[in-house]
Amino acid sequence: LGTRGWSGFSLWGGSISFDTTQTWHFGLTTAGLDPNELDFYSVATHELGHVLGIGTADRWFSQVQGSAFVGPNARAVYGGPVPLNADKAHWADGVTVGGKPVSLDPVMNYGVRV
Repeated sequence: LGTRGWSGFSLWGGSISFDTTQTWHFGLTTAGLDPNELDFYSVATHELGHVLGIGTADRWFSQVQGSAFVGPNARAVYGGPVPLNADKAHWADGVTVGGKPVSLDPVMNYGVRV
């Protein structure tokens, strides 16, 4: 595997696949996003984060202390250590920033864009 220099990430590549039997919303906005649809944009953004090392790379886990993520940028945005889900690869379920849900939530709700 190659490295990406100073960042400390060593993931070289990855892939994402999507369930073709899922009811997806492919709209550019939430107009028409029905309660029985998953928002493709929200799911793709979440999964791209994992491909890039969020919750998967050694560098990510080097910023985990106990059940919190303590990376300085995340702390600055959240206002302190960010609570993690039990898998330590996602924020704790229900974490919000400015009252809005975050992409790293372990649960993707139907009918919502994150």
